[in-house]
Amino acid sequence: MADIVEHPGPGRPRASLANLPDDWKKTIIDYMADGASLKEVYPLLGITKHTHYSLMENVEEYSDTIKRGKALSEAYWERLGRINLENPKFNHVLWYMNMKNRFNWSDRQEVDHNINVPVSITINQDNKVIKLEKPKELLQIDGELD
Repeated sequence: MADIVEHPGPGRPRASLANLPDDWKKTIIDYMADGASLKEVYPLLGITKHTHYSLMENVEEYSDTIKRGKALSEAYWERLGRINLENPKFNHVLWYMNMKNRFNWSDRQEVDHNINVPVSITINQDNKVIKLEKPKELLQIDGELD
Protein backbone atom coordinates (compact mmCIF):
# COMPACT_ATOMS: atom_id res chain seq x y z
CA MET A 1 0.00 0.00 0.00
CA ALA A 2 1.36 3.48 -0.92
CA ASP A 3 2.26 6.00 1.75
CA ILE A 4 -0.45 8.56 2.34
CA VAL A 5 0.77 12.15 2.28
CA GLU A 6 -1.46 14.57 4.10
CA HIS A 7 -2.27 17.86 2.45
CA PRO A 8 -0.65 20.74 4.41
CA GLY A 9 -3.84 22.78 4.72
CA PRO A 10 -6.92 24.09 2.97
CA GLY A 11 -6.93 24.84 -0.73
CA ARG A 12 -4.93 23.34 -3.54
CA PRO A 13 -1.47 21.89 -3.01
CA ARG A 14 1.36 24.22 -4.02
CA ALA A 15 2.55 24.07 -7.60
CA SER A 16 5.84 22.25 -8.09
CA LEU A 17 8.21 21.32 -10.89
CA ALA A 18 6.22 18.10 -11.18
CA ASN A 19 3.51 20.25 -12.83
CA LEU A 20 5.88 20.95 -15.74
CA PRO A 21 6.93 18.84 -18.71
CA ASP A 22 10.39 17.22 -18.57
CA ASP A 23 11.89 19.74 -21.02
CA TRP A 24 10.47 22.85 -19.28
CA LYS A 25 13.85 24.63 -18.97
CA LYS A 26 14.70 24.12 -22.62
CA THR A 27 11.25 25.35 -23.68
CA ILE A 28 11.60 28.54 -21.62
CA ILE A 29 15.13 29.31 -22.77
CA ASP A 30 14.60 28.43 -26.44
CA TYR A 31 11.41 30.43 -26.87
CA MET A 32 12.46 33.46 -24.84
CA ALA A 33 15.89 33.59 -26.53
CA ASP A 34 13.86 33.99 -29.71
CA GLY A 35 12.00 36.97 -28.22
CA ALA A 36 8.93 35.21 -26.78
CA SER A 37 7.13 36.73 -23.81
CA LEU A 38 6.05 34.93 -20.65
CA LYS A 39 2.46 35.03 -21.88
CA GLU A 40 3.58 32.91 -24.81
CA VAL A 41 5.69 30.53 -22.73
CA TYR A 42 3.63 29.41 -19.75
CA PRO A 43 0.79 28.04 -21.93
CA LEU A 44 3.45 26.04 -23.80
CA LEU A 45 4.37 24.54 -20.42
CA GLY A 46 0.73 23.54 -19.90
CA ILE A 47 0.26 25.80 -16.85
CA THR A 48 -1.93 28.77 -16.00
CA LYS A 49 -0.80 32.26 -15.06
CA HIS A 50 -1.71 31.46 -11.46
CA THR A 51 0.51 28.36 -11.45
CA HIS A 52 3.31 30.37 -13.08
CA TYR A 53 3.19 33.00 -10.30
CA SER A 54 3.03 30.30 -7.63
CA LEU A 55 6.14 28.64 -9.09
CA MET A 56 7.90 32.03 -9.27
CA GLU A 57 7.27 32.59 -5.57
CA ASN A 58 8.03 29.09 -4.31
CA VAL A 59 10.52 27.38 -6.64
CA GLU A 60 13.90 29.08 -7.00
CA GLU A 61 15.00 26.95 -9.97
CA TYR A 62 11.90 27.98 -11.92
CA SER A 63 12.25 31.63 -10.90
CA ASP A 64 15.92 31.71 -11.94
CA THR A 65 15.11 30.12 -15.31
CA ILE A 66 12.36 32.69 -15.96
CA LYS A 67 14.71 35.56 -15.04
CA ARG A 68 17.30 34.20 -17.46
CA GLY A 69 14.59 33.86 -20.12
CA LYS A 70 13.49 37.48 -19.61
CA ALA A 71 17.08 38.68 -20.02
CA LEU A 72 17.42 36.63 -23.23
CA SER A 73 14.12 37.98 -24.58
CA GLU A 74 15.11 41.58 -23.93
CA ALA A 75 18.52 40.96 -25.52
CA TYR A 76 16.77 39.55 -28.60
CA TRP A 77 14.61 42.66 -29.00
CA GLU A 78 17.48 45.07 -28.31
CA ARG A 79 19.59 43.31 -30.93
CA LEU A 80 16.71 43.53 -33.42
CA GLY A 81 16.58 47.31 -32.91
CA ARG A 82 20.37 47.65 -33.07
CA ILE A 83 20.86 45.72 -36.31
CA ASN A 84 17.93 47.54 -37.97
CA LEU A 85 18.90 51.02 -36.81
CA GLU A 86 19.65 52.20 -40.35
CA ASN A 87 17.04 50.07 -42.14
CA PRO A 88 14.46 52.49 -43.62
CA LYS A 89 11.83 49.72 -43.80
CA PHE A 90 12.16 48.92 -40.09
CA ASN A 91 9.23 50.22 -38.03
CA HIS A 92 11.18 52.00 -35.28
CA VAL A 93 8.06 53.35 -33.57
CA LEU A 94 6.49 49.91 -33.29
CA TRP A 95 9.79 48.49 -31.98
CA TYR A 96 10.06 51.29 -29.40
CA MET A 97 6.46 50.82 -28.22
CA ASN A 98 7.15 47.08 -27.89
CA MET A 99 10.19 47.83 -25.71
CA LYS A 100 8.22 50.27 -23.54
CA ASN A 101 5.34 47.84 -23.02
CA ARG A 102 7.32 44.62 -22.74
CA PHE A 103 10.35 45.79 -20.74
CA ASN A 104 9.03 48.89 -18.93
CA TRP A 105 11.17 51.30 -20.87
CA SER A 106 10.23 54.92 -20.31
CA ASP A 107 11.08 58.33 -21.61
CA ARG A 108 13.36 60.24 -19.27
CA GLN A 109 11.55 63.10 -17.64
CA GLU A 110 13.13 65.91 -15.69
CA VAL A 111 11.12 66.69 -12.57
CA ASP A 112 11.54 69.87 -10.51
CA HIS A 113 11.11 68.86 -6.87
CA ASN A 114 11.19 72.43 -5.55
CA ILE A 115 7.98 73.67 -3.97
CA ASN A 116 7.28 77.38 -3.70
CA VAL A 117 5.17 78.20 -0.68
CA PRO A 118 3.85 81.72 -0.19
CA VAL A 119 4.83 83.54 3.02
CA SER A 120 1.19 84.13 3.91
CA ILE A 121 -2.27 83.33 2.61
CA THR A 122 -5.34 85.49 3.11
CA ILE A 123 -8.81 83.95 2.80
CA ASN A 124 -12.01 86.01 2.71
CA GLN A 125 -14.90 83.89 3.93
CA ASP A 126 -18.35 84.88 5.30
CA ASN A 127 -17.35 88.42 6.25
CA LYS A 128 -14.25 87.07 7.98
CA VAL A 129 -10.65 87.33 6.92
CA ILE A 130 -8.40 84.41 7.75
CA LYS A 131 -4.69 85.04 7.42
CA LEU A 132 -2.23 82.18 7.53
CA GLU A 133 1.40 83.13 8.01
CA LYS A 134 4.63 81.22 8.00
CA PRO A 135 5.74 80.28 11.55
CA LYS A 136 8.48 82.48 12.95
CA GLU A 137 10.60 79.41 13.69
CA LEU A 138 10.28 75.82 12.57
CA LEU A 139 9.94 73.10 15.15
CA GLN A 140 12.36 70.17 14.96
CA ILE A 141 11.16 66.85 16.34
CA ASP A 142 13.54 64.15 17.57
CA GLY A 143 16.64 66.10 16.55
CA GLU A 144 16.89 65.20 12.84
CA LEU A 145 14.62 65.25 9.85
CA ASP A 146 14.88 62.49 7.24
